[in-house]
Amino acid sequence: MNSFSDLLTALGPLQIVGDRFGVTAQAVSNMKIRNAVNSRYWPTIVEMAAERGIPGITFDYLVELDRRARLAVTLSPAGDAHHDNQVADFTADGVAP
Repeated sequence: MNSFSDLLTALGPLQIVGDRFGVTAQAVSNMKIRNAVNSRYWPTIVEMAAERGIPGITFDYLVELDRRARLAVTLSPAGDAHHDNQVADFTADGVAP
């Protein structure tokens, strides 16, 4: 998984993830679209990943996902923020394959 969007998908249906976060399914959908998850939900992500047997999802991994997502956000010539979807795959320890 190389994005928060991928990770949220792996955690389960929007409603289930939302219930665990204490938010609506639409809020989780918005997180997936933005490829960003507030760090207040990270403990729940780590817990859910462990419950589902998803290896390598640690706080360090989430910090790296967040760093890479922020690097992917650039300004277009018009000055509008947009995401560059060309973020390289990487392993849980942050090393590119």
